[in-house]
Amino acid sequence: MSGNRERGATFWSILFVVILVGFFVFLAFEIFPPYLDNWQIAHALGSVAKRPEVNTMSNSDIRSAVRREFNVGYVSGVSVANDLQILPTRAGGRMLVFTYNVRVPIIYNITAVIHFVDRRKVRGS
Repeated sequence: MSGNRERGATFWSILFVVILVGFFVFLAFEIFPPYLDNWQIAHALGSVAKRPEVNTMSNSDIRSAVRREFNVGYVSGVSVANDLQILPTRAGGRMLVFTYNVRVPIIYNITAVIHFVDRRKVRGS
């Protein structure tokens, strides 16, 4: 009598794949919102950096303009006073650099730390 074994996925292998896919979907739902917020931050920095009058603005005026853009884009959880740097460039212009970290709790005491750095060169510099 020849042994005719059935081949295919067992219940346990299908369960393992479903749990694995579910975990990665859960992870994506947890980590996606900070990237969406970072997109809003990059957009706000870009719109301030493209303004024609930004070259004549003081650093505090630039910070106020970025803060207003953040209010329009509903950006929260970051500090313009602490996270925004206005740096001089070699060509004599200015660069807006926004650096911050986001901590995303995953499971129990496991936390993901995402580091963002957004740079925008001021228009005309």
